[in-house]
Amino acid sequence: MNGKPYTPETDKHQRKEKNVTRQLAKGGLTGIAGYIFLKPLNIFTSILIARFLGTEGFGLYNLGLSINVLMNVFTNFGLTQGIVKFSVKNQTEHDIPKIKGVIFSSLLFSLSLCVVIVIIQIIFAKEISNWFFQNDSLADVLIIFALSVPFNTLYALPAAFAQSFKKIKYQSLVVNILRPLSFLLLVLVVIAFNYDLNFVLYANLFSTIITAALSIYLIKNYFPEFFNSKIKAIKELRPLVSFSYKTMFTGFISILMIKVDRLMIGYFSTSSDVGVYSAAANLAINVTFFLTPFAMIFLPISAELFHKNNFPELNKAFKNVTRWLLTFTLPIFFIFTSYSSELLQLFGKDYSLGGIVLILISFAELINVSTGPVGILLKMSGHQTVDLTISVLVLVINSVLNLIMIPIYGMVGAALATGIAIIVTHGLRLSMVWKHLKIFPYDLGILKTVLSFVVIVGCFYLFTTLLEPNLILKIGFGTFCMIIYALIFILSPKNEEDVFILNSFKNKFLNRNKKQKSNIN
Repeated sequence: MNGKPYTPETDKHQRKEKNVTRQLAKGGLTGIAGYIFLKPLNIFTSILIARFLGTEGFGLYNLGLSINVLMNVFTNFGLTQGIVKFSVKNQTEHDIPKIKGVIFSSLLFSLSLCVVIVIIQIIFAKEISNWFFQNDSLADVLIIFALSVPFNTLYALPAAFAQSFKKIKYQSLVVNILRPLSFLLLVLVVIAFNYDLNFVLYANLFSTIITAALSIYLIKNYFPEFFNSKIKAIKELRPLVSFSYKTMFTGFISILMIKVDRLMIGYFSTSSDVGVYSAAANLAINVTFFLTPFAMIFLPISAELFHKNNFPELNKAFKNVTRWLLTFTLPIFFIFTSYSSELLQLFGKDYSLGGIVLILISFAELINVSTGPVGILLKMSGHQTVDLTISVLVLVINSVLNLIMIPIYGMVGAALATGIAIIVTHGLRLSMVWKHLKIFPYDLGILKTVLSFVVIVGCFYLFTTLLEPNLILKIGFGTFCMIIYALIFILSPKNEEDVFILNSFKNKFLNRNKKQKSNIN
């Protein structure tokens, strides 16, 4: 018999390994289930708004949204990740008052920032609109968006609290289902009555209020002590803020890095160009479809493993997550790059001009996914300063490239600048993870996946280049190629973790459908 002899410690270690894999698969698939609902809703809502408002109105909406997202990052102050880190730590120590103190301290601190930000944004809305964007119409957009800032905090922080308990279903319900669904329904009402841009903004505000109320209410399902006045919260604000502020700056700079292109197009060009670019860029971000749900569950798991100094298991989890991410993401990348113009025509005829933008940013986001959750690893291992330094450096590079390229190449220049910035960011993060933690996400399984995808896609582009088929044939052959890719993945040899996640997928989705059918019958 090969291998190490059986001992109780060996059995205990193997059970722990399987448990981490089980948590990753179960939590990731729960997140994916929510995202299967979220992403089509977001895309459909974006298409409705784009067609309803036209390129100019959609451009104004996205300029306001970009500024609003930046303000939300500042008011959340990185506390979404701070909550996970300190709540997980206190859970391992079974310290209920400190767990309660984490969420109480976070909400009080963040809401205080919200009051300041809302007042500043409302007071200076006209100055921002006229001085930077030379567009008076943007002032009302900024004012209405400002009203939603505190409610964004009231649903984001409790959602992170649910994540720390690995209750992804509650986070998914709030962020991935209720928020986009309520917004879509309200947008449909706005369109039905043929209202204007301001009413679309009010729809966003009211959906945020609804989501915030439910997010706080759901805390009772996984931490009822939150509402128990007899349990006094032990607030440790200083270490929480000390950890979170670096994460906040990193997050703020990261968001600014991916929003600076829209802001600079708004400065150098028109709101119509912002609208076309935003449609393409918003679609391209869906290449990271699988990254967020797996990252959500990887965050508390990585925090726990690092807290226990279990680096071998952390390395194994990192490899598994990255391999699964890349395997599932490659077909999405294929669709977005092979049918870019056709997809953008769904937003309206004028939006098809953004086809090359969709291709360039999709490629950059594929590189992002292929490095795995490197940003989380740096933060959870206490290297926020390293991550912040990378973000600042890349923001400077991105801003300079946008300043140079947008006046010359317009939207394509912005896409090139943003794409380069995304690739450099995640390349540097990956190198820092190796330097500080000595873990690496790649193995032979990933190489086989990439090679099979390259060969299949090469055949597709050879077919379309030589025969120049119509759209129906192009879609048909593309579907055939992805079926071949799926069959290669299904029939290829798999390790224990791959078998487990495939069985989890089968149990979660296929068996659920069978139960629903039997109930109907």
